[in-house]
Amino acid sequence: MKWILLIFFSYSVAQAQALEKAYAKGEYIYSVKIYKNEIQTNYTFSNEMTQVKELGDLLNGGQFPVLEQVAYVGLEITGQTLFTKQQMIHWNYYDSYFNRLSKETTGLIQNASRVWLHPPRTQIFKMLELNPFPEIRFQESLWDTTLEVGSIWGDERWKTWEGLLTINSKYQYDKAKNEVVAEAATGVGKTQLRLEYDPKLGFKTLDFTTYFKPEDMAIIKEKFKRISLYYFKSNI
Repeated sequence: MKWILLIFFSYSVAQAQALEKAYAKGEYIYSVKIYKNEIQTNYTFSNEMTQVKELGDLLNGGQFPVLEQVAYVGLEITGQTLFTKQQMIHWNYYDSYFNRLSKETTGLIQNASRVWLHPPRTQIFKMLELNPFPEIRFQESLWDTTLEVGSIWGDERWKTWEGLLTINSKYQYDKAKNEVVAEAATGVGKTQLRLEYDPKLGFKTLDFTTYFKPEDMAIIKEKFKRISLYYFKSNI
């Protein structure tokens, strides 16, 4: 069977910044749509039961099925630094009413030589751990990366495995178009990334595709597209 996870990322920002600071402190909003075999689907954020935290939800017995769809994700630049020396970011997951479903903390690198970003990797987005991570190296046209991925990133909805997978990614940068295309061999299939970059806006689009073995699986696409919305949070 074959699954394809295709994600389009794009965002709007309040102001232009220098090359090494394309992402300023604040939150960048992306819309999300999910498709199965080219048909938009109600694929849910999680496949588990979640313990409710609000008192009013106790009327439903204390638990409810997680049926929420992620309609938006927010890339939140916190202005803080992780122990890895990366900039701390949050991926915020929202439903169609902008209720936050979850928050993920991870890292970003941006300087004069490159921009590198962890993609969303919570719940249904966990499969992006198998994809080439968004990266652009301004002084290089070709580069490779290697990442080991444990079984915690598998899911019965797409693929599970034992032990470690080694993700070997190969990147190619077209400087004239400001586009990067990357492919990775994962051991359970192949993955791809296509991105567009703007020196003032950062990553304009991020298109992820994930293929799994065997070849008769369904095709899943998740599309993230720019919306004209930008939040600035001065208290983070």
